[in-house]
Amino acid sequence: MALGNPDDNRLGDVVVTGKTQSGGTSIFGIHFGHVTYRVSVQLIAAPGCFASVNFGDLWPTSLEECSVEASVEGEISGGGTAATGDSIIEVVFEVPRQCFDITAVGDMWPPAQTGTASQVPSPCATISQ
Repeated sequence: MALGNPDDNRLGDVVVTGKTQSGGTSIFGIHFGHVTYRVSVQLIAAPGCFASVNFGDLWPTSLEECSVEASVEGEISGGGTAATGDSIIEVVFEVPRQCFDITAVGDMWPPAQTGTASQVPSPCATISQ
């Protein structure tokens, strides 16, 4: 899914746009030291929201023009305006490794668990909600 397509998006839609990890050392897939896992998402907000926020501001904001039903909490790291005039807000936040591992770029946020594991709460379920 790509944000900004007027036929596909609704206010509050959230899509994973990036994943990063930093710190620690990895040898043969074994991690040593503290590693920080981050996920970036983009969400659709009302027109005018992007012009009212600054990079580094915390999301969600108390601004009325930015009020959306989206389970995301973090730092605003980018954004813009969609062809529809809606605002696109990019938010970055830390997640546990288990959540990082099941999150894929292009997926809706929060990621859904599938298969027999879907009976177990997602490691992303308590993040940003």
